[in-house]
Amino acid sequence: MTAVRWFTPVNIYHLEASILFNVAESLIKLLYTINPMRKIERLPHAAVVLKPTVNFLNWSLHFHDPMAKVQFLDSDVFMIPDLNDVIDIHQWLHEHFTDLFIHFVSEWTDTEAFWPDVDDYEVFCNYFDVEVMPMAWRVND
Repeated sequence: MTAVRWFTPVNIYHLEASILFNVAESLIKLLYTINPMRKIERLPHAAVVLKPTVNFLNWSLHFHDPMAKVQFLDSDVFMIPDLNDVIDIHQWLHEHFTDLFIHFVSEWTDTEAFWPDVDDYEVFCNYFDVEVMPMAWRVND
């Protein structure tokens, strides 16, 4: 009977990088064949979830029937570049919140004169609850 030799931390350091990579890749493939969750894969993106607040709802009621407010119970998810951590995602939001805001308000009216004045990120957060997700996953069929 042949004994199975496991790699220890000491002798792993002696493997060449390419061999180590091949071993890791083989182990990942093996795990995917065993794991029933193999249909789930990480996307190369982070995600930002925006949910309109009461302030946005009140502004939008100028353009639509008050009964339409039920649709505001839903959040929208935006895929953004894959960033290192939550701090980097918040920095990205500080730089790009205007694009996200324009996306929302332009669905209600194209007339910029009717848009709320949102000139900084703190005001943007009065109109949207912001949740950041550093990792996004896709579930395949």
